[in-house]
Amino acid sequence: MKRIILVVGNEFLPMDNKPIKLLPFLGKLFPEFHFLHFDPTEELPENIGDSLVCIDTVSGTTNVKCITSLQSFSQPPRNSVHDFDLYTQLSLLQKMGKLKKLFIIGVPQKGNFARIKKEIKEIFTSSGF
Repeated sequence: MKRIILVVGNEFLPMDNKPIKLLPFLGKLFPEFHFLHFDPTEELPENIGDSLVCIDTVSGTTNVKCITSLQSFSQPPRNSVHDFDLYTQLSLLQKMGKLKKLFIIGVPQKGNFARIKKEIKEIFTSSGF
């Protein structure tokens, strides 16, 4: 069974759709993985195990980053249950002991698409997940 890599983003928002636009490139370059477009308001797939790899847009950066800890993020404001997002879901999984390892490949909101693809390729080939 192929390892699932969750790809998070909103295809309709230019500031959040780079990970979605990367899907065709990723599938061709890394056929050993299953890249799954994931809506963080839905339940995580059950077969991801206790180690999660996802690709998401990260604001405030110009380069692709591999993030391995939720402590690297500032917690977004919570005003209602409608503010439930990927950060909240991952935090809950960690607190319950169901998430042992985390790899978030953070894609910048803006930047040269060719450079972003190159940086993602470098992370995938060097990370060992």
